[in-house]
Amino acid sequence: MAILLDYRYSKDRILEAYLNEVYLGQAGGQAVYGFPLGARLYFGRPIEELTIDQLALLVGVVKGPSYYNPWRYPERAMERRDLILRMMMENGFITGDQYATAAGRKLGIQKSPSLSSRQPAYFEQLAQEIREKIGSDFNPDGGLRVFSTLDPLSQSLIDKSVVNQVKALKKVAGDELEAAVVIVDRQSGEIRAMVGGARPGFAGFNRAMNGSRQIGSLSKPPVYLTALSEPDKYNLATPIEDKPIVLKGDQGSEWKPRNYDRKFRGQVPLMVALANSYNVPTVNLGLALGLNNVIDTFDELGVSPSQITRVPSLLLGAFTLTPMEVTQMYQTIGSVGRKAELTALRAVVTGEGRCCTATGRSPARLSPSRRAG
Repeated sequence: MAILLDYRYSKDRILEAYLNEVYLGQAGGQAVYGFPLGARLYFGRPIEELTIDQLALLVGVVKGPSYYNPWRYPERAMERRDLILRMMMENGFITGDQYATAAGRKLGIQKSPSLSSRQPAYFEQLAQEIREKIGSDFNPDGGLRVFSTLDPLSQSLIDKSVVNQVKALKKVAGDELEAAVVIVDRQSGEIRAMVGGARPGFAGFNRAMNGSRQIGSLSKPPVYLTALSEPDKYNLATPIEDKPIVLKGDQGSEWKPRNYDRKFRGQVPLMVALANSYNVPTVNLGLALGLNNVIDTFDELGVSPSQITRVPSLLLGAFTLTPMEVTQMYQTIGSVGRKAELTALRAVVTGEGRCCTATGRSPARLSPSRRAG
């Protein structure tokens, strides 16, 4: 076998295969093999982002992951790392100055062995799209090159923002807090970043994709869009009733919508009612338009009518959507009626360079009669 391998493959190719399979330690009960996973285990980042001294530590650990465990035996690990660095200098791979700088650094490892991945929520969405769009065409032996829509800067910023905001809110609201964020390009629908929970690096329940909650006042813009799609009847200055209203249900129940400040103003201009998110004018406007017409607008914005219960309280968001579904709705609004399916997948090609799929799609667009100017 050794003769066959040496005949068929270059030494660099054989070494590459070894480095992708060599045992490098444990993450809990999970064995870690290969330098890419080793970089995640020891430093919590991709191997492409490691410095010379970090790479040298990985090389040094190969001889004995237990003996040179940097968490248990940091002195051993540092001595081994510096030996690798010195050999690199002596063989001309780095200069004396580079050696001195690298050897002067701390180990730079994580606080504890961990394989927590970056952007787990985003890559869950990406994996789902690959399964849906590639399906049986995917040959795991051939490999794929995946081109995503991820913007690392946006992802880094929202990761930090979620951690900081949740930490601040917990001081007021207690510990039972969660979060989800979706950022998309409003014109193309490409997903730039996603967070699925209060701990961005934890691959748990993805609330961005699956956390369905009542949307409340996020439902109001479609109500007003429905009105503005009838310019012969409504404009920004059209007065809307803001008086107490009582609606009776089939079982004799009563619904009395109120504004957040518990005040009634008689009449308010449509623009003022929307800008201030008044509940009662929204309900009166929605009833005048007809619930079916409002639901049709939601449909054109990307929300399936099957998700909406046909009752007056839908006008105030008494139905549930996920953050992804809400983002789809607002992508259409933000793109002046051009609905583009949200996607994390830009293109997929095989190892030979053959295109499997691409998202070069023309976005759907609302008909002119149902678009606000």
